[in-house]
Amino acid sequence: MKLSESQKALLIEASHRWLNTSGRRLCDAWMGFGSATTYKPATRAGLMRPLGASRPGHSTWWLLTAKGAAIVQTWLDNGLSRDHFSKDGILSAGGFAIIDGPPLEFITLDCGAVLTGTDGAGSIHLGDLLDGHPEMDEYCAAVDGALSLILAHYCAGVDVTATQYQDGIATTLDAIANQY
Repeated sequence: MKLSESQKALLIEASHRWLNTSGRRLCDAWMGFGSATTYKPATRAGLMRPLGASRPGHSTWWLLTAKGAAIVQTWLDNGLSRDHFSKDGILSAGGFAIIDGPPLEFITLDCGAVLTGTDGAGSIHLGDLLDGHPEMDEYCAAVDGALSLILAHYCAGVDVTATQYQDGIATTLDAIANQY
């Protein structure tokens, strides 16, 4: 997927907001504020969604979807930091070098995880992990371990989209859910 300039601008704004907040997961943090018209390029591409009902002519807060969070997380993993932005949220040339790097491949796995990668590297994001719930820490750690293994397989060249592999992921996540 190649991002349009308007999609890229909205995700850059989201990245800037994320780098200046703390304590929330990428999919839970308020990443933009504006009208449905302004955010249409990101919503049509499945990158962002409104926090609540979006009414014509009114502004609302916008959140990243798992797909949008995977893109922003990949930028962060590749070194995008607060240092790449001015106080006004303008991205520096160094920040654009990270964002405009090699094109990313997006794979949405049957389990709902979104894998983002290029040239043997990547990141994986599952939007519904129960962060902030201490009683679920062991479960989240087990799921994170499974996701890390999937990412390692992808980076090694394994076809993680194959039906048999997807079945194995489902079995693994079911076993984790049954254990915790």
